[in-house]
Amino acid sequence: MKMINPLQKLLLTTGAFALTFAGCGLFGDDDDGVFEDGVHEEIREFIDDETMAIIEDSLAVPVHRGDSPPDLDAILGSGSENDERQMGQMSQTTTDIEGVTVVMSPFLRVETLVPNDPVDEDGFLDHYIRLSDQNMDEYQINVDMMHRGHPPTTGLGGYIIGDNEEFTIFVEVTQEHEDSDDVITARVFSGTATPEGVEDAYEALLMIDNAERDDLIDDGTGRSFKDGNGIARVTEWPLDNQERIAQDEATGSTATNSAAIIQ
Repeated sequence: MKMINPLQKLLLTTGAFALTFAGCGLFGDDDDGVFEDGVHEEIREFIDDETMAIIEDSLAVPVHRGDSPPDLDAILGSGSENDERQMGQMSQTTTDIEGVTVVMSPFLRVETLVPNDPVDEDGFLDHYIRLSDQNMDEYQINVDMMHRGHPPTTGLGGYIIGDNEEFTIFVEVTQEHEDSDDVITARVFSGTATPEGVEDAYEALLMIDNAERDDLIDDGTGRSFKDGNGIARVTEWPLDNQERIAQDEATGSTATNSAAIIQ
């Protein structure tokens, strides 16, 4: 059996999941808004008490419970200082992109449950999260994610809970494989919405079912991350690789993010 070293596992699961995923099927028609201990019933379908304890206790990710989460589109980026924000080489294209984007930078690991995980001293690739199409009545929200320089993972349907400005988003992600059963993971994004961005931003990845694959982390293990500056600031959704390369060539830019890249 071919062995996978910890660095390869880290790239397969953290850098992560920048593949094409099947729809997670969260947006059903039978939602009646039932909550248990401040958590929506649809979240309970894939996050049981044991899994929730792993997220909150072992991975140290705050879960903000409640049935009145903030309107993220209305709050994030509403500050006047964001009206003319610029991202230089990483600025948004002329294509109209709906939703609001925040970036976790530096993207620092908080906890890991993965044996022999490499030490993280400088952080990982900047992590962009785009939030759109929030349905306040159904507690649903669309989530896109991208690590700088990697293909995005888009169209992830999740559930948002919380109270006042505090919120937590849960996403069940199903990854299809030709040579095994589907792989199921949970992604969690949590923090406090402000006009400048998401304060105390945390994200976690937790393996729910690895389909007995040797190239992925074990069931019940995962990693959690936070923004090293205490706030994931509102920004623009990055250029994709081809657009970025073309613009770099035009300007002669050779900028890299080598401190965060894990070879």
